[in-house]
Amino acid sequence: MKNLILFLAVVLAANTLSAQAPMQFNFQGAARDEKGNVLADKNITIRLSIVGSTGSTVRQYSETRQVKTNAVGLFNIVIGSAGAGAVSGSIAGIDWSSEAKYLWIEMDVRGTGNFVNLGTTQLQSVPYAIHAKSAANAVNITGIVALANGGTGASTADQARVNLGLGSVNNTS
Repeated sequence: MKNLILFLAVVLAANTLSAQAPMQFNFQGAARDEKGNVLADKNITIRLSIVGSTGSTVRQYSETRQVKTNAVGLFNIVIGSAGAGAVSGSIAGIDWSSEAKYLWIEMDVRGTGNFVNLGTTQLQSVPYAIHAKSAANAVNITGIVALANGGTGASTADQARVNLGLGSVNNTS
């Protein structure tokens, strides 16, 4: 029975460790008309594009979304998720390490395909974390990570077991 529980624990841990962060991030906006009036409970189209600099029209990724605003004009979008229209490029295909990235926001309130440019805003920490996936390509990594730094302090599995106190566990009771 102990072996079965240990086996299941290892399988579940392996499944968890292989989980990947989705290539998506959140965006929230407040829709207003050209006079600044709230567009409450209105169906609108939003085009979101990732560009390399403010003012750039070269879209590294772009998608459109049909959204409905709430009573105060707010709407939420998960950029990169299913349900986008007119997708161009891919979030995974962006070179996040090359330069700062900006989100270019456009809105079409009439459904005519004529988008109004609402400007750009620089993307911050969370989207750049997508670049961390390339850390798996690291080569020639050497050394031992100390226990204090989250490592095992060992270069072998046997020594790690001793350092972590796994050799002294009494699970016979």
